[in-house]
Amino acid sequence: MPTRKHPRPELRALLKEAKAKGWRVVEGGDQQFKLYCPNPCRCIATVRATPSGSRYERNKRRILRRDTCWEAGDEADDGGQVPHGQRPRGPR
Repeated sequence: MPTRKHPRPELRALLKEAKAKGWRVVEGGDQQFKLYCPNPCRCIATVRATPSGSRYERNKRRILRRDTCWEAGDEADDGGQVPHGQRPRGPR
């Protein structure tokens, strides 16, 4: 049975990226998708079918990079956020 598509295009792209990285994407009922890591650490993440807000996709990518073994070398769009501990540069 094929996995259904996420209703939001940006989250559909996140699920597609997870599959490309080897993560297993499984429907977890009507309200979520579960992502299972291919590495021995066995990280698990969920993507809700009804996101809580407009920044959900950006926040989910940040959580995946921070808390799981999502490839740290892959710098996807982080929304222009400044890395933790650094100050944004203003005009000089």
